[in-house]
Amino acid sequence: MPADSQSAFWIAAERGAVSVTDSGKPRLSVRFERMGGKVTPVDMEGDGSFEFLSRSGGQEEVRLYDHEGRQLWNYGLGRDPAVRDAACGDLNGDGLMECVLAMKGDGGLRLLDRSGKELWRKLDLNIWHVEILDWDGDGRNEILHTSAAGRIRIRNADGEIVRELPGDNFVSLFSVCHWQNPDSRWFILNNNNRTGIQIIDAEGNVTASIPATAKGYEAVGTPVRFDARGQSYFALLIGNCTPRRDSHLFIYNPENEIIYEEKFLPSQAALLAVRDETTGDETLLVGEGEGRVWKYRLVPAGSKN
Repeated sequence: MPADSQSAFWIAAERGAVSVTDSGKPRLSVRFERMGGKVTPVDMEGDGSFEFLSRSGGQEEVRLYDHEGRQLWNYGLGRDPAVRDAACGDLNGDGLMECVLAMKGDGGLRLLDRSGKELWRKLDLNIWHVEILDWDGDGRNEILHTSAAGRIRIRNADGEIVRELPGDNFVSLFSVCHWQNPDSRWFILNNNNRTGIQIIDAEGNVTASIPATAKGYEAVGTPVRFDARGQSYFALLIGNCTPRRDSHLFIYNPENEIIYEEKFLPSQAALLAVRDETTGDETLLVGEGEGRVWKYRLVPAGSKN
């Protein structure tokens, strides 16, 4: 749910997206030409207007929609191997985004430019998840992805492996998040650990292990400061939980103890902390699979509100 030049953020779903002001009022809506999966708003041309990337999400192909929801290109339909995941980011520093695809089986990685033209291929096995971001804080984006060995591999803009995070923690399902401070560097949120969720830093060290009473295929997290003068909490949403494929929301205090838990029957994994520019207080938004977005705030003990 990133921000754009005219609204606070975009909310994207399988069939369309809506831009919402910071007061929660819809401004613009887009209906996609074809249904997508794991749709992410992306500013491919760096002009402040968003396109929409359908990251496959089990549909085995990637699609890019323009500002009005028209399909610009697709990749993967009818191909062997098929696409498992995709991510966009500016890898060469020219202000324009590229798109990296994680292929099933022995398909490895493939990089496309913003028009869908293939730029390179790199061999690898069983890549479940891929991201593009500035992982080491040097001002240049890298490619992060899982591997058959359960390690996070880091590649440069040319697709060459520059690092592999050490450690004994098997990672195949992960997301990236900030930890304790929204201005901190990125961390890996490892959803494979049997005892809970692991927060892994840039060196591969486990910064924290937080408990979770649910196990699912998707997990996202964010720090949230409900009161600008108070302490920071951590919100975790686990989606596609077995056996009912529902979602579980957890909120943790600074001691990593669960202080709130809720279950959603529709499976979804989208959340965002939105800051009030006047007070500095943050509200937690949770996307729910029936097309609703729920708002959460901290209620003081003993309050009737």
